[in-house]
Amino acid sequence: MRRLLSHLRANTIAYLALFVALGGTAYAATSLQPGSVGTKELKNSAVTSKKIKRGAVTSAKVRDRTLKGQDFAPGVLLQGPTGATGPTGGVDTTILYAVVRAGDSTTPASIAHGKHAVSVTRTSQGVHEVKFDRDVTACAAEVSFGGIDPIVSPGFSNIPSIIRTERKGGAPDTLIVAANSAGQPLPAGIDSNFHLLVAC
Repeated sequence: MRRLLSHLRANTIAYLALFVALGGTAYAATSLQPGSVGTKELKNSAVTSKKIKRGAVTSAKVRDRTLKGQDFAPGVLLQGPTGATGPTGGVDTTILYAVVRAGDSTTPASIAHGKHAVSVTRTSQGVHEVKFDRDVTACAAEVSFGGIDPIVSPGFSNIPSIIRTERKGGAPDTLIVAANSAGQPLPAGIDSNFHLLVAC
């Protein structure tokens, strides 16, 4: 007993300091006020994914336009239909055209210049077929009188006329261009040059 009392007297200050330290830690751990811990009190990387409660992070707490595709699980994001793949090598797969010199009974029609237009054939008075290097059945086409010369066609400019284009049955790469005068066949010996534009 004497030894115990002597030990306590000699270490009173030490035991008192230990008691205060333990009591202060317990107090600090149990007396945090709401909002008292902020970013300054947290060490870098102190909050890990395991420390975040499931469902605590909602869309309202995520800043707009900060998430990327890799942040989502497979199958979460909706995918649209895959677009068509065109030829490689920088080939324009959108616009096709032909500037055509019309033929007549003795002279064959010809392509003055164009893009993806392969050939032109005069099949009858005022009717030509223009062949392209691809299927054009799903494309939109527009045709107008014209040519590489300033005059549309000699002797033809002042005649009321109509020109139209349509697909050729059984030939997905070919368009028919037909011109007439006020619903009637063109005057004999006259065929009109034309511009044919195709957008796919």
